[in-house]
Amino acid sequence: MQRVKFIHCDVDNFNFGNYDIVVSNPPYICSGRISCLGKGIKGFEPRVALDGGYSGLEIITKVIIKARKLLKNRGCLFVEVGNGQSCMVSSVLIKNGFRLVKKFFDYSKTIRCIMSTKII
Repeated sequence: MQRVKFIHCDVDNFNFGNYDIVVSNPPYICSGRISCLGKGIKGFEPRVALDGGYSGLEIITKVIIKARKLLKNRGCLFVEVGNGQSCMVSSVLIKNGFRLVKKFFDYSKTIRCIMSTKII
């Protein structure tokens, strides 16, 4: 763990470093759907941890663009995605110079995380 650095910050305020791996659990719920969430979610998480903007992809897109700048060549990006977002997020990744490596599924067999690598 000597060579591991954990950084907790807002994607807009993170502008330094050159990393092998970036892991992100961004907010990915559409703004209009926040009010429909159950109390178990709304009561536990602050809105900023849930609200991914109008489409739910605004923060994820920011993370992908920022990761492109921060990652070393062939560096890995792991990003959590919401239900039904994997195709759209995959397109954003490819458009921004990433190669899809693996998709991880949750217990209900829904794609929950995408691993990609930065193309040189």
